[in-house]
Amino acid sequence: MSWANDGVTDTRLVVRGRPVGTLTATFSFRNDGRLPFTVHGLDVSDTIDWFEEQQVKFVPGVSGFQDDTTPLTTVRLTPGQEATVLWSLDTACQPSMAENSFMTIDALRFKVSWLGIETTRELPLERPLTFVGDDQSQPLPSAECTSN
Repeated sequence: MSWANDGVTDTRLVVRGRPVGTLTATFSFRNDGRLPFTVHGLDVSDTIDWFEEQQVKFVPGVSGFQDDTTPLTTVRLTPGQEATVLWSLDTACQPSMAENSFMTIDALRFKVSWLGIETTRELPLERPLTFVGDDQSQPLPSAECTSN
C-alpha cells in the first residue's frame, strides 16, 4: 500500500500486489440536520461480491473509543450528535485482477432511516482506495473465500 500524491498532498491510497490482511479506517460523521436518524450499516446491494464483505461498526462520540466500549452495528444520532465509524475490508478474498486493471472505493453507502423512511446516503471518501492489478495480485487460497 502507498499513498498517491498530487505534489501537494496525499490524494488516494493505492493497494497493489498480493493481499495480506484487512484494510481498516476510522472516521466520524455528524447529524447536522434537525431530525434524529438511525444508521443501519453499509448498503452493499449493487456491489461485486468481494465488496459485500465490508464491515462497519459504530461508536457514539468522536473522541474515538475506549477499550471497554463495544462497537454497535447500528447507531441513532439526534441533531448535533456524532459517531465514530470503524470500517474494514478483508483483502485476502480480493478477486483476481488482470495486470493494469483497477477497482476503486471512492464512497461508502450507508442504509439510514428517519421518521420510518428508509433510504441510502453516500459518504464520499476524502482519500479513495484504489486496488491495482499486477502479476502479484492473485487472491490467497482460502476456504472462507467463496466469491472468487
